[in-house]
Formats: sequence, C-alpha cells, structure tokens
Amino acid sequence: MEKQRNHKNIRFVFGLLILLFSAVSSSLYAQISPEQIRRLEIAPVDNQNFSVNEDVKYQLILPGISPLNVYITNPESEDKIIFKTLRRTSDGEDGTRIELWYQFNEAGDFAPEPLQLKIGSKLFQISFVKVRITERFENKRPSAYLKFSNGKTVSRNTSSSILQTTISKAVSFQIVIENVKDIKSIDYEIPKNSLFTKKSDTSFEWTPLKKGRLKVPEFKINVTANNGNNTEIRTPECYITVIDGAQNAGTPSLKADQSFADSFTETITSNLEEETSVSADNFELKIQRRRKTCIKWLFISLGLILLAALSMWMMKIKSPFPYLVLSVLLILAMILFTVLSKKHLAVYTEGTVKSIPELNSGKILQIPENTEVKILKDVGGWYCIQNGTVTGWTLKENVRIY
Repeated sequence: MEKQRNHKNIRFVFGLLILLFSAVSSSLYAQISPEQIRRLEIAPVDNQNFSVNEDVKYQLILPGISPLNVYITNPESEDKIIFKTLRRTSDGEDGTRIELWYQFNEAGDFAPEPLQLKIGSKLFQISFVKVRITERFENKRPSAYLKFSNGKTVSRNTSSSILQTTISKAVSFQIVIENVKDIKSIDYEIPKNSLFTKKSDTSFEWTPLKKGRLKVPEFKINVTANNGNNTEIRTPECYITVIDGAQNAGTPSLKADQSFADSFTETITSNLEEETSVSADNFELKIQRRRKTCIKWLFISLGLILLAALSMWMMKIKSPFPYLVLSVLLILAMILFTVLSKKHLAVYTEGTVKSIPELNSGKILQIPENTEVKILKDVGGWYCIQNGTVTGWTLKENVRIY
C-alpha cells in the first residue's frame, strides 16, 4: 500500500510539473502583452505603388502568437476605400503574419477602419497607418514651383512677401517642374528696374534695382504631360520686399532669416524624430533580449530540477518530501522568471523634471531625454522618477512605459 501511495505521489508531482511548465512557457513565449498589441499599427509594405486604383498591401506581425489563436473579422469596403482580400500565415517561431490588400479610388490621405481581431478570448482593434494616395502616373497633372537658395519653396500663389532683400542684391532661385514627359520651352518677361541672369535651363538670378514690394518674374512653360497632351503651366505668383541697402546696414533680413530658421528647425525636428525612433527601437530590443534571457535561464533551471527529480526516482527514493521540495523550487523559479520577463521599462522622453509635483514649481532638475528611469511614486498625474543620483517629479505624459 505504501509503495502504491508513493507511486501516486510521484505521478502527481510529475503531472504538476508538466502542467506548470506548459502554462508558464506559453506565457513567456507570447512575447507580446495586450497593451503592446493595442499599440500596434498596421503599416503598408514598402516599395509599392500608392496610386489610385492600385492594390495597396498592408502587413501586421504578432510575435509569439500562433495563427490558430487569431480570429480576424473580415473588413468591409468603405467610401473611397475598397477591401480586396486578406491572408493569415505563420511568421517565425509561433508568430502570426496578417496581410491585407486595399484599393483606393481617389487621391488623398486615407486610413481604413481599424481591423478587429480576436486573440484567444480578447478582442482588439488595430489601427492602420495613414497613407497618401496619388493619381496614377499618366493622370498626374504637370506642375511647377519655385525653390529659392535659402531653401524656401513656393508652390502656390501668395500675396505676402516670401523674403526681404536689399537693392542690388541678387536673389537666386530654381524652377522645379514635375509630372511631365518633356519640356518644350520656358518663356518669361524681365521685370523693369532689375537685372536677370539665366544660370541654367531652370536656374535663374534676379537682382532688383529699386525698393518696394516686387513681383518675382513669372514663367510660362510649354510641356508634354504624362498622357501625351501638350499643355502650358505657369510658376506661382509670389513677391519679395526690397529695401535700401543703407536702411538695412547692420540689420539682417528678418523674413530671410525666418525662412532660414524655419528650414533649420524642420531639419533639426526631423533628426530628433529619427533619433527618438531609434531610441524607442533600442528600448524595445532591450525588453525582448531580457525576456529571451529569462526564458533561457528558466529552461536551464527547469532542466536541472527535472534531472534531480529523475535521479531520485531512479534511485528509488520513496519519500515524497524531496519531490515536494523540487516542486516548490520549480514553482518559485517559474514565478521569479515570469515576473522578471514581464517587468516594464520606464523611459523619460521629454518635458521638465521638477523638485515637487507642481506646475508652477521654479526649480527644474536635469535628466537627459530618452533615458531609462526608475518610477518611485505615482501620484495623480505625476511620476516621481530617478536617474542615477537625480530624483524629481514629471508629468506622466513625459514617461513612456515599455
């Protein structure tokens, strides 16, 4: 009787081990939480034609989720957006790739209605990235715009002065012509009281010789459109304010400087956005690496515990106590690695860090942007964060949780 009881205890322990192993390993292999799924977006595949009446392919990847666990509600066609088809396949190890095709019957910026997914027993709505749909190549209308040497461009008629210059100071610009097969001729009239120099077929230099609000020379361009038709296009109407050189001595051109500042600001903003995106990718990669490390050590611990249990069973140890100890160790290991693998990463992105949680607090602390921080307290709309030896308060919107 005692021998049968011991065998039952051993079978019970092994059954418990297998059950816990299956539950925790499936939890760890998911590699993506419901919060991360809700933050996903369905993006169009690169290197395709985003034109009217062309099929546009979108793609969504769900890492660590089997296609058998994903149910997709078939999208419906909308006004100006036609749903064509979808495909669900496996991606890598236990991942799911969802591919969808849409067709747009009008030019503009569009995004289909969010896709409804059911993963396991949970429902999700995943948004689409907005895309810009253009006319087909043969239907694109010819156009021309002016690009000045300071980076300022004018693509439509404007009644305000685009920049300020002085008498006898040359203004260089270029004509940019789009959506044409061939340029037949470029005609223009030289304004009075000015000098006009043609630098190349589409580059010019204009030197005003009187002050006032002067109109930039207008160009008439005869072209062959993409559809083969001959047509005439004109450059947009724009003006420049010209002042006396003496009046401007020692004083920089405000509007010209503003145009340069706008161009410089756009460049810096673009670079910052790129750096932020790279930082975000690094943080996501760090989380994934930590989870993989946790999975590796979990399986090492599991193997050692199972090896010990198997050794005791082969040595015919009848007492259930050692098996219960191993079971407790296994449970503790699984809990520890599960907690570590699900641990979030807090990143201070931007904003100000204050000594106290008040908007009018005058003291501002220095914590580098896009750095990992530790959240010490959560009070109302504020986080108390720590980075190295610096501890302060910042609004929750300034901290991103991974």
